Amino acid sequence: MFLHQIFYQGLKARIASWPTLVLADLFDILLPMLNIYQEFVRNHQYSLQILAHCKQNRDFDKLLKQYEAKPDCEERTLETFLTYPMFQIPRYILTLHELLAHTPHEHIERNSLDFAKSKLEELSRIMHDEVSETENIRKNLAIERMIIEGCEVLLDTSQTFVRQGSLIQVPMSEKGKITRGRLGSLSLKKEGERQCFLFSKHLIICTRGSGGKLHLTKNGVVSLIDCTLMEEPEGTDDESKSDKSGQDMEHLDFKIVVEPKDSQSFTIILVASSRQEKSAWTSDISQCIDNIRCNGLMMNAFEDNSTVTVPQMIKSDSSLYCDDVDIRFSKMMNSCKVLQIRYASVERLLERLTDLRFLSIDFLNTFLHSYRVFTTADVVLDKLITIYKKPISAIPAR
Repeated sequence: MFLHQIFYQGLKARIASWPTLVLADLFDILLPMLNIYQEFVRNHQYSLQILAHCKQNRDFDKLLKQYEAKPDCEERTLETFLTYPMFQIPRYILTLHELLAHTPHEHIERNSLDFAKSKLEELSRIMHDEVSETENIRKNLAIERMIIEGCEVLLDTSQTFVRQGSLIQVPMSEKGKITRGRLGSLSLKKEGERQCFLFSKHLIICTRGSGGKLHLTKNGVVSLIDCTLMEEPEGTDDESKSDKSGQDMEHLDFKIVVEPKDSQSFTIILVASSRQEKSAWTSDISQCIDNIRCNGLMMNAFEDNSTVTVPQMIKSDSSLYCDDVDIRFSKMMNSCKVLQIRYASVERLLERLTDLRFLSIDFLNTFLHSYRVFTTADVVLDKLITIYKKPISAIPAR
């Protein structure tokens, strides 16, 4: 508000000298300050989630409605007010478009206004990308929390959510054919219903438990790089295809053949509720498989370059791989051949970040992409300043 009061007073002073009007220098003052919107926009969706959670409290909801009923609010809700700043940068861009439309090309202000518009458009793009990235991380973490067993692959910040939905998984016999249960039978629909989540690198298959929680199925975490998609699978039981109750589900199934490098291959058959849904799933899965295979060579090269030899001092420190009250580890290794952190307190994460015995590019990238969700830039910078002044204190005395 203080920033815009200055801008507004400046505009009033300039209008007073009409018809001479110089505005570019006002935008020069405003532009460096508009980064304040980045943090707000970055956390906007999260703030709405928190508000929705708070409104479940009857006293809070009652008090909020009393305030929203005041004449000054003009029948607008708190959600509406929280959304207004989201559109401030686009409003400035539109205003500059209109100003430029009425500014001759030879005008002394033309270049300055063009520059201001380009800087605002650049800021708008950055904010959009940051919001998309942050929301993707939050989406993945929300799904991971729903899975009772946890799902380590969703803690990878490069894992992008694609789609989710309900599909029917058809049980397989030892010979790899669909069992006698008919595709159209109600019992199969009920027993075989799965909640499926497609990400850029993995397909997650779950059953729904009580309280909205999910359970991973056997082989429920499928690495897409090991998969072959068959949109029209063969070998379906003739009886189930010819049966009247299964006719409506003919051509709705598709097969995923999984051939892991370090374990036995297996096949997953899934059935969609309509041809349109099947087409959407198979198209997205196929695209993800193509993308990951095209990028595989480059990613492998990058990972090999970041791999380092583990010193004995790391192997001898149990705090780097043993679970504690404020830290838990997964079974996956990072580029330093140390167990990846599944979750930890902010203090332990900062401790690992500044541990000078090893520098893991995996952990650094994950931390920098996600730290705003659980801490602030001030806290991180204070820790870095402390380590810069006393680097030896970065090595935990455990």
